[in-house]
Amino acid sequence: MFNTALIRMFLLRHTKLVAIVAAAAGLLCLFLTLLFPNMPDDEAGVVSASWPPIVRDLFGDPLLGFSDIHAWLHLQIFNITFWAIYGVLAAILAAGIIAREIECKTMDILLSCPIRRRDVLASELAAILILLVLAVLPALAGCAAGLAAMGGEIRLGTLVMVGAEGVFLSFSLASATLLISVFVPNQVLSAALAVAAYGLMFFVDSVLVRLVSALEPCAFLNPFHFYNPEAALIRQAARPGDLIALFAFGATGAVVAALVFARRDIRC
Repeated sequence: MFNTALIRMFLLRHTKLVAIVAAAAGLLCLFLTLLFPNMPDDEAGVVSASWPPIVRDLFGDPLLGFSDIHAWLHLQIFNITFWAIYGVLAAILAAGIIAREIECKTMDILLSCPIRRRDVLASELAAILILLVLAVLPALAGCAAGLAAMGGEIRLGTLVMVGAEGVFLSFSLASATLLISVFVPNQVLSAALAVAAYGLMFFVDSVLVRLVSALEPCAFLNPFHFYNPEAALIRQAARPGDLIALFAFGATGAVVAALVFARRDIRC
């Protein structure tokens, strides 16, 4: 199912890009953590009262975020910034699996190799998952370094948990990009469509579900329903089942993409 040569080639091809993103994300997480204002509760309450409800739904409530450093991590990093960085990275990587080969006129060479189509996708998606894990480590290290510098408690288990949620959410975005690229063999367009779709799903889960109660029964169809770093960072109540659900979204997208790609006539 997995071809080690393809995995190794994919890793080598994208090492530079991932290293740049990982280093930048690590520095950004460190910088944002060091910006923690450490306000008294009454001052944070005044700031929170000035934020419109829709802004608090999207970005988090500063009532805790400005007075508790772990809530600050959620507010500034893990609510949007984290998944946006790694989601875009995952989409770019996944767009190159099919769309890049078609754009570069090398798909016919790839398909002539003695390897099944679904094995090509499985191997390169596995490589993306490896790259995402490696890319997330500097960001978590940046958060830990910032916590240490600010005198906050370093909860390694919590950081690993929210990092894993971000990895699996980004992996599901990679699978969605891959599926789109089967029908839209353009790297930029397929990645942009997938990121836009996930941005819309984030808005639906963060805002619309709370405004329109009729959407609540369908919330479990949205991967952001299971992306819940707030539970781990603020309430210290991580839910391992969320990791399973997020991975299931990615695995399902990968299987569907593989089935469609295996049966679709690819014009190079």
